[in-house]
Parts: sequence; C-alpha cells; structure tokens
Amino acid sequence: MSTLVATGTGSGKTECFLYPVLDHCARARAAGEAGVKALVIYPMNALATDQARRIAELVASTAAFAGLRVGLYVGGNAGAPGEGMVMTQGAVITDRDTLRKHPPDILLTNYKMLDYLMLRPKDRQLWAANLPTTLRYVVVDELHTFDGAQGTDLALLLRRLRARLKTPTGHLICAGTSATLGNAADTAPLREYARQIFGVPFGEEAVVTESRQSVGRFLEDATVDYMFLFRAEQAPLLEPSQYPTPQAAVQAWFALFFPDEPVPDDVNALAWRRGLGQLLKRHQLFVNLLKLAKGGVVSYSELTEAFARNMPAAGPAQVTQVLDALLVLVAWALRDGKQPLVTLRLQLWVRELRRMVGTAKASGRCDAR
Repeated sequence: MSTLVATGTGSGKTECFLYPVLDHCARARAAGEAGVKALVIYPMNALATDQARRIAELVASTAAFAGLRVGLYVGGNAGAPGEGMVMTQGAVITDRDTLRKHPPDILLTNYKMLDYLMLRPKDRQLWAANLPTTLRYVVVDELHTFDGAQGTDLALLLRRLRARLKTPTGHLICAGTSATLGNAADTAPLREYARQIFGVPFGEEAVVTESRQSVGRFLEDATVDYMFLFRAEQAPLLEPSQYPTPQAAVQAWFALFFPDEPVPDDVNALAWRRGLGQLLKRHQLFVNLLKLAKGGVVSYSELTEAFARNMPAAGPAQVTQVLDALLVLVAWALRDGKQPLVTLRLQLWVRELRRMVGTAKASGRCDAR
C-alpha cells in the first residue's frame, strides 16, 4: 500500500521504506527478475550519497540481502575509471557504464538525473531489462522539498516513467517521507499533495504520524536523586580537548554527574548505556533540560542562562561546558534496544559570508579581503 511517513527527525522514516524495499528486491532477485525494482529519489546529492553509504552497510551486514545490487546515479559521482563497479561494505555502485550494462535492483538518484535517464540514449539501457511490472517501489525522500515548479516537474517525471515502462495502473507502491509535513488531526491536505505528486491515491490509513509523550509520562514519576554542584576544581575535567576519544570524555563526565555511581570500564556496552538512560531520568539537570525544552525547540542561550542560575559559582564558559557534557551523556544514553533515550538534535546557523575575495601569491601565501 502506498504510504506517507510524516514523523520527526531521527524517528526511523528511512527504515519504514527501506526494509520493505530491500525485502521485495531480495525476493524478486531470487526469483530471477532482472532490472530496476525500486527507485528512490532524493532532493540533494549529499543526502543521496549519505543514504547510499547507509544502505550499503545494511546490505553487507544482513545475510538475507546478500547479492543485492544498489546503484547511485547523481551528478558528479561518476568517479575515475574502474571505481565504483561493485558493491562494498560502505559503498554502492556508482560506475555509470556498469549501471547501464547491469542495472541495479535499487536505483538512488535525484529528479534532474531521472529526467536524463529517460532522455539520453546511452542511459536508456538502465531500463532495458525492465518488464512493465518490474518496477514495484517509487520512494521520494524529503517530500516537502518538492513544491511549486519543482513539484510539478517531479509529478510529470513520474508519469512519464510509468508511461515509458508501461506500468499497469495500481501496480506501483509509492512512499514519501517528511519531517515537516503532516498534521495528525487532518491529513487530507498532505494526502492530496502526495496524490498530485505521485499520481496515485492515498487513503486516510496511508499516513504514518507520531505522538509525543509528555515530560511527566516520559519520566515515569522518577524521583530526582542526583544533583550537580559546580566546584572550581571540576573545570579542568570539563575541558573536552583533553580527552583522546569520545568514550574517555563520557567516562570522565559520568563520574562528575554521578559521583556515587561506579565508573564503567566500557561505556560502549549496551546494557550500561541503557542504565545511563535510567540514571539521567533521576538527575536534576536532565529533568530541567526536558522542562525547558517543553517538547519543542529551545535556544542554546536560553539553556545556558537557566543553568547559570543554578550554578552561581561557575562562570559563563564553565556553564557552557557543563551543558555540553550533559548533552553528550544524553546523546550516549539508550532506551529499549538500541534506541536513543531521546531524540537530540542540535542546529548551528552560520551566516553566509559575502564578497570574500582570495588572492594567491607566488610565495604561497593567501590573502583574503
């Protein structure tokens, strides 16, 4: 069934379509089917490249997907001759001649390259092995980015693709993902938008949304048993540059936040990381962090100001280091299985630099003005 996944960042949107796609392609390949069985369209090359590495790792680590061929066809990824001709543990096929002669089971691309793949005679080989029913899945990641003229282009491309492959009506399973689209109360506008893009209907049951727990429910009435009282002698231990690895920093900072708890020998151990999550639920600073965020977005400056009020002996730099150390522990903590304790997302906004001019001199020096 065609599906829309409209949930937050880090909630597993990719897995929602990836595992069904890989499972179908593995079964079809085992049955002797050749050709492109799934098409995944990304809005940006960087996103496609990052996801390609992730998919390659999953294929390499899962016996059921052994033998699957995944190809990446985006601008600028052709590579040098002889490179990208086979799947590896961390890379998919990128050599274009290889993709044309031996089409992959799953093709990762963007909407502009998809246009070329249907126009350029040499690229038409990619579809040569496809029967009308070979292509089963069409996925558009970050669906919300395809609006206006770009959305119209994509909609027409998908209709051209179905016509080109003579795909039977109702055969394609379409999927779209977005962290910013969707309203759990009324999904009708999202479903209509997706219908216009994909050209297939989306029923009310086709939309996967999310519900968030309140802070109180998440903490499960845990009592605050751990406090953090800043002392001047702690300042050197909060300096991150002195630690050779993230694991060393986690080990040292755990001892600062939980001085009465035994320091683990291996902070990578899954059981300990889950235990860390339970301890954090009982720590004053973590509880304050959740209450300040209120299930939404909070600025870094607001957090440091709030933390400073509870640490009068700490200067601004030390308050920042305490907050950073806490966020590292939060990011390290797990809950059920390998799921993160909470979804932690930090955004850094950098203002664009304009009119930067660089000059290279014969001496090898570079002056900027």
